[in-house]
Amino acid sequence: VRPQGATGSTTSSSSSNSSPIQEQRQQPLAAAWFTFDQLCSNEGSRQSLEHAGALSSNDYLALVRSCSMIFVQGIPQLTPRLRDEARRLVTLVDLVYEAHTVKPGSVRLVFSAAVNPHELFLPLLGAAAAQGVNPNLGRSTDKLDVKQ
Repeated sequence: VRPQGATGSTTSSSSSNSSPIQEQRQQPLAAAWFTFDQLCSNEGSRQSLEHAGALSSNDYLALVRSCSMIFVQGIPQLTPRLRDEARRLVTLVDLVYEAHTVKPGSVRLVFSAAVNPHELFLPLLGAAAAQGVNPNLGRSTDKLDVKQ
C-alpha cells in the first residue's frame, strides 16, 4: 500500500515465483509526500486503522527504506505543547541521516516549515532552559543562549 501522495517506482528484477505483493514491496518509491500531522501527530497516518496511534521509529525506518525522497509539508514551530511530535520529527530526521551516511544519496528529506530550520526548536529549548534543564547533552557546564 502506497502512502497518500506517493508517486513513481523504480524497476527491479524479480523471479517468476514472486507474487505481485512481494514485487510491490521490493520496488522502492521514487517519492512520497506527507503532511507533518500525518507523520508526527498522535493520530499519525494510522487514523484509518483499527488500532490508530502515532507512528513509531519502525514505521519511519520502513518509510526511509522504501522511499528515495520524502516530502514533509507544514512543519510548525515546535512549542512545548508539540513536544511528542518534535521527538517523532527528530527520529525521522535521524533515520534519514543514518541511511544517507550508510549509502549517500539513498534517501533525501525535503520539508516546508513555518519558520527557518534553526528556529524550529527554539520554543522547546527555551522552555527547557527556563526549567533548568540543559538540552545540550554532554555539555552540562555550557550556557545555552536561547532567544525567543
